This record gives sequence, structure tokens and C-alpha cells, in this order.
Amino acid sequence: IKQHHLPAVLSIATLFLIDSLAYYISYIITENNTLNHVGIPFPWRVYFVVITIIYLFKNYNPSPRISRLKEAKIIILSIYISGIIYTFGKILTKDISIDQSQYDLLFLHLFLIIDIPLRFIIRSIQRLFLRIGIGGRSTILLGAEADAQHLANEILSHPILGFSLKGYFNQFESAEMNRYCSYLGSPDDVYAYILAHDIHDMIIALNIDEHNELLELIKKYEKLDICIKIIPDMYESISGQVRIDMLIGIPLMDINPDIITEFQSFLKSIVDIVLSLAIMILLFPLVLLLIMIIPLTSEGGTFYKQVRMGK
Repeated sequence: IKQHHLPAVLSIATLFLIDSLAYYISYIITENNTLNHVGIPFPWRVYFVVITIIYLFKNYNPSPRISRLKEAKIIILSIYISGIIYTFGKILTKDISIDQSQYDLLFLHLFLIIDIPLRFIIRSIQRLFLRIGIGGRSTILLGAEADAQHLANEILSHPILGFSLKGYFNQFESAEMNRYCSYLGSPDDVYAYILAHDIHDMIIALNIDEHNELLELIKKYEKLDICIKIIPDMYESISGQVRIDMLIGIPLMDINPDIITEFQSFLKSIVDIVLSLAIMILLFPLVLLLIMIIPLTSEGGTFYKQVRMGK
């Protein structure tokens, strides 16, 4: 599923580089300004832990609708609390000296002081680009009634929402809807249009009363490489996984059989492989013991062999 288009991927990569840069600058400053030069090598393990914490708290979300102050608060709380617990845990277990604990605390505060303003700048630049029409997700509307007109008006009035409205599809052209965007054709033309254009989002704003009709409509488009959203009053008719998206107080529901992003899918594969290898290594002595016991307790070899005839 096309959860992230190119501008979103660039936003994620930029945030990651900013976090890495802030971490490196904090390390350099701390190493050169402590009273007693500790001489600690670059802490790669702590770096990966910091990046993981930021990721787990969903601070690599490319959505421009994220509150910058809320994001800063989450990063400060998650990193600061984790860092304090780690430092005092090391002090209590006497794994580090007082000098090293001062080093860790200085490093922690420097990272937050450097990282938060840099992230604020990146998020502001992202919104600036959206205001001038760069980086929006190509979006089409399905419907032309009052709900569709309201959504179209909000999208056009607030470009920082991140949607680039291309037009609408409806059984008949609507003069009211034409005030906001172009008429692209009937619902029967949607499938071909999406295949021919780089569309990221489709918002269904049709007045559909029958649940089965709505489910059939979603089923028709869910195999396409797009994100499908519906208006809230259709929520009770949907069975499946949903995600809420806010549009200046207007909630939309993401309908998606595979809601995870490309990066999350890649990360899941890595975790599966690492955990599988770890379990295989841990169980290897037990498996080896069973291989030795089987010939002693039963007839035949350890491995079962049989000749089979087939076509």
C-alpha cells in the first residue's frame, strides 16, 4: 500500500538525519567540554536505542498535521525519562563512576536541546512547502453532495493538511462541486483514472445507506495502491481495520487491509529473522541432545528416511 509518497519518504529521511546529527554534535560537545575527559568511544548502542525510542513513539510520522509542540513533548518525555532511568540504574549498580554519570546527563540534555529546535525547523519547512503546493498527496473525491463539498472546501482552504485535490467523481456533474475542483467522470471511471495517474488517496463521500453497497465499493478499490478514506457516519458499516485521520476537526477513517507502512513491513521482517535466529541458537543444545538420545532409546537412525514412488 502506498502509505508514503516521495515527499513523505524524504521527510522521514530528513528527520532521521537530524536526529543522528543532533546525537553526533552532542557527543562531540560533551567529549570536549567535560571537566575530566572521560574518553568514551562513540556510543553506538545508545544511538540505536535513542533512534528506536523515537520510532516507537511514532515520531518519524511524515504527516504534516502532527502538532510540533506535541511531538517535542513526546520526544522530551520519552528520551529524558529513559535516559534518567538508565543513568541512575548504572549508578546504583556501580557500573559507572560519578564522572561518567555527569557525562551521560550532559549528553542527554544537549541532545534534546539540539534535536528539538532542528525538528521544529524541519516540520515548519514541510508546512511551508505544502502552502506553496509542493509535497501534497494526490487525492480524489468520490461524491458531490454536502459532505464532499465540505471536505473539498477544507482541503483547498488548508493546504497544510497535505492533500492535493485533483477532482471528484460522481454519477452526474455538480455545479456546486465544480466551485472547488474539476469533474473527472462517473464512479465507473475511477478505476481507470487511478491506474493512469499517481493517486495516493481516495475519499469516499457518497450518500450510501446500504452497508453491503458500501462494502462492495470498498472491495472494488482496496486492491489498488492507494489509501481509502470514508466519512465518519459510514463507520458502523465497515468491518475491518481502520485508522482515524483528522482534517481540521473532520474525522476520516482509513480503510486498509494492510495498514502498516513499507518501513514497518521491512522492520517486521528483520525482527522475525533476528528472533528466529536467536531461538535457533538457544535451542541448539537441546536439539543436539535429542539427536544423541534418539538412537539410544529407539530403533533406527536420528533422521527418518523412506523411499516414495511418485509420478
